[in-house]
Amino acid sequence: MVLLGSGFQQPTPVPGGLKGYAGGGVGNPFILTQTLGTPLSNFDGALGFIFMVGGSNITVTHLGRWKIAGNSATHTVSIFDNGNVLVVSASVDMTTGSAGTYVYTSITPTVLTSGLSYKILSCEVNGGDQWYNDATTVDSVASYASMVSSCFQISCSGSITPNAIGSFTYVPVNFKTS
Repeated sequence: MVLLGSGFQQPTPVPGGLKGYAGGGVGNPFILTQTLGTPLSNFDGALGFIFMVGGSNITVTHLGRWKIAGNSATHTVSIFDNGNVLVVSASVDMTTGSAGTYVYTSITPTVLTSGLSYKILSCEVNGGDQWYNDATTVDSVASYASMVSSCFQISCSGSITPNAIGSFTYVPVNFKTS
């Protein structure tokens, strides 16, 4: 296990984890499929992943968070640039949608620049809604961007720290493009 500050630990990956599919209506989701890790709810802060936009700018139209049965809170899902400056955020209401899918909220279309990295995170509360650890592996993504690593942010503010390098995410979070 890797200690991530404030007693937050990353469990070792669980082989043969649950599969999840993006689904969810209009738009082109970035994460297409993933293998879910271990459900937890033991962290006060933001959790998600870092991604790199490919050869063309993309326009993000929706932000989303994976729903686990029993989730009922509203989460702020945000995209930050490489300097940890907020680009866009939205509230995602987990009382909507179905367990085992992403719940999306539409946003004002936001352009992300080709060749730059960004971070997408969901703000979580210790003892609140469950989310999956970053043993969650992203199996397939849309061709317009690539995975860099999972990341976290203590107390949903301050610096964002990369964690597991490669196709890993916490929660998971997702976005759609037009």
